[in-house]
Amino acid sequence: MIQLSTAVLGLWGFIKDLPEYYKTVSFKDPLCAVILSIHAVMIVGLILSMKSALGSLVIIFILLGFSYLTSWIDEFLRSNVALLLEKKYISTDYFFVKGKFVAAVWTVPIFFYTVFFSLCLILTLLKEILQECRKRTSKAGSSRNSRHEETEGEMSGSRTTEKSAANNIHMHGSTSSPNEHSRHDKHHGGHNKHYAGHGTHANHKHGK
Repeated sequence: MIQLSTAVLGLWGFIKDLPEYYKTVSFKDPLCAVILSIHAVMIVGLILSMKSALGSLVIIFILLGFSYLTSWIDEFLRSNVALLLEKKYISTDYFFVKGKFVAAVWTVPIFFYTVFFSLCLILTLLKEILQECRKRTSKAGSSRNSRHEETEGEMSGSRTTEKSAANNIHMHGSTSSPNEHSRHDKHHGGHNKHYAGHGTHANHKHGK
């Protein structure tokens, strides 16, 4: 626990002193210009790959690999500082404090924009996941509504069929067939003849 707090305090002190340290670095030196160019290419690549999660992940892993090589890069530059000064790749010896120059101009910038673009990537993925969930929810709701409408249509169709069948039965029950009409007429004709016979018989008796 004590070692962790010491490391955190040391890192915070290092970051706090970075603005003053950057004032001592001449970024016009060819070595610094090359490092800044690499940062610019990586940032542009991350911006262009924001539409593709896979491309962003590839670049982020490359940057993490570069950060892992920080100690190797520092050792290489420190062992060749005389050559760098001779070829005028640097104007002064930046490597008198072990690892500070590489950490300041290489590791810290990579860390900050890698974290920034990683957060942007996470937010983009979360947004896509939420949109996909909303699409699935809307599709499920529309399918349920269509099924409900189909069920209501089938029920209304069956009700209409039942009503039409009942109306047909009622109409057939109230409408007599031609044979029934003829039998009904014959029955009335028989009654009329019977009444006519009774009238004739009564008149005949009255005449007598």
